[in-house]
Amino acid sequence: VAELERLRRVIESARQILAHYKPTLRHNPAWPVMELGKACETIMDGTHFSPPNTETGDRLYITSKNVREHYLDLSNVSYITEKEHKAIYSRCPVKTGDVLYIKDGANTGLAAINTLTEEFSLLSSMAIMRGKPDILDNRYLVFYLNSDIGRQSMLSMIAGVAITRLTLTKLNAAQIPIPPLAEQRAMVAELETERALVEANRELAERFEQKLQTTL
Repeated sequence: VAELERLRRVIESARQILAHYKPTLRHNPAWPVMELGKACETIMDGTHFSPPNTETGDRLYITSKNVREHYLDLSNVSYITEKEHKAIYSRCPVKTGDVLYIKDGANTGLAAINTLTEEFSLLSSMAIMRGKPDILDNRYLVFYLNSDIGRQSMLSMIAGVAITRLTLTKLNAAQIPIPPLAEQRAMVAELETERALVEANRELAERFEQKLQTTL
């Protein structure tokens, strides 16, 4: 019993850190504020006509269920045919390093960097943002969008109650602070180091969960 309690305390502590950690962006009122559409070279969304999708297929079909705060979850991803993919991708080509942003539904406001190197298709609930290289670092944009101040700012533009949706027009008009690029990258490096330390607790919890089961 003492051993089980020790293992459970470690697991609970790790889960508490995962649950309560929130990256905090520094803010300087002196930083210029710019419309997102002017800071990005691309803001677009996926297909407005959902194709038939299955558990297996030719190409990944990414929807809002696959985007979490700062990462992609492909545990329940769907697939579409190569033909359907080509039609969607020709209008909405996603690149590695782009920002994937949920603009429709219950999880509106979550953002992650696209870490996939393969082509995939998007549903219209997802937007792609690609900062201008000389103005906006995509990784800084993700941290801003996921921050409390960034999410509140973006969600304040939603109109209506029944459907939570941010249109491309509203995304382009959104106002965001733009620090100098060097400062954006310095903040990103600091926050990514923090996140790596926090994410290590996820592996710790999983390892100790296995130990607990073995002990039981």
